[in-house]
Amino acid sequence: MAAVTTDKYVYHIPLFRQIKKFKDEYDVTFAESTFCDIIKSTTFWIEPVYNIFKSDLLLSDYIQADETHIPVIITSKRGKTHKGYYWVYYDPLKKIVVFEYCHSRKQDHPYEFLKEFKGILQIDGYAGYNSIVDKCDITRASCMDHVRRYFEKALYSNAAKAGYALETMQQWYMHEATARNEEYSFEQRLAMRQQYIQESMEKFKNNCMEQISEELPQSLLRKACEYALGQWDGFKPYLSDGRIEISNIRIENIIRPVAIGRNNYMFKGSEEAARRGAIIYSIVATAQLHGKNPREYIKELLTELPKSKNSDIRNFLPY
Repeated sequence: MAAVTTDKYVYHIPLFRQIKKFKDEYDVTFAESTFCDIIKSTTFWIEPVYNIFKSDLLLSDYIQADETHIPVIITSKRGKTHKGYYWVYYDPLKKIVVFEYCHSRKQDHPYEFLKEFKGILQIDGYAGYNSIVDKCDITRASCMDHVRRYFEKALYSNAAKAGYALETMQQWYMHEATARNEEYSFEQRLAMRQQYIQESMEKFKNNCMEQISEELPQSLLRKACEYALGQWDGFKPYLSDGRIEISNIRIENIIRPVAIGRNNYMFKGSEEAARRGAIIYSIVATAQLHGKNPREYIKELLTELPKSKNSDIRNFLPY
């Protein structure tokens, strides 16, 4: 069960290819329904751990969020799919990942998930988060990687000014890399930012305001500056709290396996299959962040949880 599950969700091998491999290598024939039942059964047993991931993550006061689409078969229309979404939440301090499957990209879904959360939410510029931040007791933190990408697009039309912006941001990232490599405490990271980054960011902001007044409305550089200024209030937490990252690039890396999986197994067979995928992706990503082999970890859960009490489940959390 652990092998079939991780072959699909870690190594992106669709079930029909796994079945073919068993036939080619061992001359054993499995029905596709057998492998589907393996995924269902695996999810059934590991879901209690996933539920604790969710409750523990929502007790945090700093999380990152992002979303990605996944095609899902419409069971009432043969061969047709709709665009479902995985909303992904990550606690950078506890290193907990939670994937939540939702039918659409509507803001109702993250609002329902985050309505009890109190703290700092680090996100990109997607407008769907706006009402969530407004309705809930949430402080918005911005992502510098998304700001940088706008200036990368402007580089080809205005190399000098866009290049200056990118070089300036590169200096901030170099300071952050030093802090990470030398294992600075949160207090040391904050002191580093106040000494080397804060003044530079203020100059960067002023420069963006100047460029907006000088550039034409359709200019890529102007659009980059407008996006940066639109996100600027979201960098206040970064400059006042050493725990906050300069970007949420880590959560994008966590999401990448979904994109790779899309290219291999193409779609989810049903809404329920997509929900099971969210549970497995959460278990796999959290295990990996804590240095655990996903296959061995899932095997441990499948071996031990069936003979354990509910009160014992915390003994099997990777963190």
